[in-house]
Amino acid sequence: MKKNSHILYALLFAIAILVVLPSLYVSIRSSDPEFCLSCHYEKPYYDSWRGSSHSQTACIECHPNLRYRMPWLTFRYMVGFYDMKPHASVKTETCLKCHDKKKLFQEKLKLVDKKSFNHKQHLSGPLRGIQMRCSSCHSHIVQGNHNVVEETVCFTCHFMGASPSDSITGCTACHGTPKETVTRHGFSFNHNKYLKLGVSCGECHVKITEGTGKLVDGACHSCHVEPQEKPSNEAIHTIHVSGQGIDCFECHGNIRHGNLKMVKTFDTSCKNCHENLHSAQKSLYMGVGGKGLGDYPSRMFAAQVTCRGCHTKSVKKKRAFVAESTRMPAPAACVACHQPGYDSMLKDWQHSFKFMLNYVGKRIHTAETAKRSENKKKIIGEAHHNFGLVKGGHPAHNVEYSVKLLKFTLDEVDKISPKPVSDRPKALRTSDGYCATLCHNRLGMPENLLFQGKVDFPHQDHIRTLGTSCGRCHSVEQHGLTKLTLAQCNTCHHQELKNEEGRCANCHGTENQLFNGKLSGFEAGDPNPMLRQVSCTDCHDVTDGSVVTVEAVRAACLNCHEKEYGDMLDEWLETGISHRNDLEKRIAELQTASDNKQKISRKDAKLVERRFRRIRKVESYFKSMAYIHNPDYAETLYESAVEDYDVIREKIK
Repeated sequence: MKKNSHILYALLFAIAILVVLPSLYVSIRSSDPEFCLSCHYEKPYYDSWRGSSHSQTACIECHPNLRYRMPWLTFRYMVGFYDMKPHASVKTETCLKCHDKKKLFQEKLKLVDKKSFNHKQHLSGPLRGIQMRCSSCHSHIVQGNHNVVEETVCFTCHFMGASPSDSITGCTACHGTPKETVTRHGFSFNHNKYLKLGVSCGECHVKITEGTGKLVDGACHSCHVEPQEKPSNEAIHTIHVSGQGIDCFECHGNIRHGNLKMVKTFDTSCKNCHENLHSAQKSLYMGVGGKGLGDYPSRMFAAQVTCRGCHTKSVKKKRAFVAESTRMPAPAACVACHQPGYDSMLKDWQHSFKFMLNYVGKRIHTAETAKRSENKKKIIGEAHHNFGLVKGGHPAHNVEYSVKLLKFTLDEVDKISPKPVSDRPKALRTSDGYCATLCHNRLGMPENLLFQGKVDFPHQDHIRTLGTSCGRCHSVEQHGLTKLTLAQCNTCHHQELKNEEGRCANCHGTENQLFNGKLSGFEAGDPNPMLRQVSCTDCHDVTDGSVVTVEAVRAACLNCHEKEYGDMLDEWLETGISHRNDLEKRIAELQTASDNKQKISRKDAKLVERRFRRIRKVESYFKSMAYIHNPDYAETLYESAVEDYDVIREKIK
């Protein structure tokens, strides 16, 4: 037993001598960069480090995990099982121990021709679905340099998937607007002027990249011997780029960037630029091109108003070419066709949409940084499209379509980045929120309407006092169309009326005046004999929200009177209809004969006009079947209308 103990101690001592102590030695020595040269394949990396700005920083400071792996790596090297393609990654957290994050995220570095590069933009969140790290750009692919940025890394992200004449972020993101004037064959070319006119870089620089950046055949097998089940692109980048810091070009092919091909003289057409400069405005005016909504042409377009109908002012602009002018919209052109007030609406629209576009743009940006969700890519893509169409097309070309597109965009964006509707601009909260905000705040709304020829309808009382929305009564899809019915009115007005008799007169003013024998603009007569004995709801029981019918009124008559009263009601109705038809014929006859009115004196013309309005007024009362509320007084009104007719005929004969 004692002998076995000696053997065990000897074995442990041997392990300590052969394994533990060498491992401890290697771990300690790994703090010295010179130790890295113990492996011959490390010399290129050592040389690039020695000549870099990090030469005063020990390898172990950036690769802290190697301290614990070094004994194993050394053992593998000694026995000949080492990897000829070593890999060591540097985590972003390691870099930020020395490099101040706040300063790094605030400063903007000059990149190519523009001071535009910002570390925060690249490290704060996923870009194209990839969470980058410092070593994604500061890699080891440049021979003789250590942790410098190689521009071909940028090309992979910025150009992969884009057309040969464009980049994912646009040319000016890196290059800005070229300031120098290019002279070629005596012609001076200024980029700035063309870019302001909306000419894209790709119109002239038709090829700026070569190579697709797609996966190199067999790239996976350089590391993975066994066939691997391919996960999603996002998962691949999460594992290899975000997790292990694998360089892009370990897997992706190269993309070359430069001014590789310019457009040739006969490859281009004037129409490529000059016809399409206003394509967004045309689309918006026609109400087409938006995502998620059907066509919604401007009513001006439907009326066949051309561009020159509104753009009547010719102005030479600073950014235009020699002898070139632009036709600007003139507010005075609005009043030429519409009523006063329309001329102020253009400025209202410009101010309101500037605020709305700013809000929608920020919401889209917020949604882009939200967590990945179902249909996010589709929603964001359509949001950018609609936003660009409205902004580029200038909302004044089709106000309603613009509002609908922006509201639809917000509704969709809220699915991936919710925000209370109450935070939106007022015009974008509801489908009818823009009516008063963008138009009727200037134009006002018609008052003293006779709804369906029967009911007085005060707009202001409903909108300002009660807060009724426009869409409650009017169609949002068909401007101006009234969808309200009397039955819907009853749901508000015909409730709990038995003890509030006076409320009936708020809407049924004509019937109330006839019932009292005092019609505005006419000589007073006798009130209905039942004035002090019967209330409105005694004959019209609408407290259950039902619609008034002749049958219901007849039944109410028979509840108190003999059967003959039902027949009397029918006679009154027939008489009222007969008088109405007679007055309609007389009015039509007077309108036909009115061509001779200019031959009479100004005094007689005023008399004719005044009496004609009285006839029209009586005729409108009979249209509402108000006759039955006071037949005797209604007969007096009819007789006065006939008398007015005779006077007019005498004057214009």
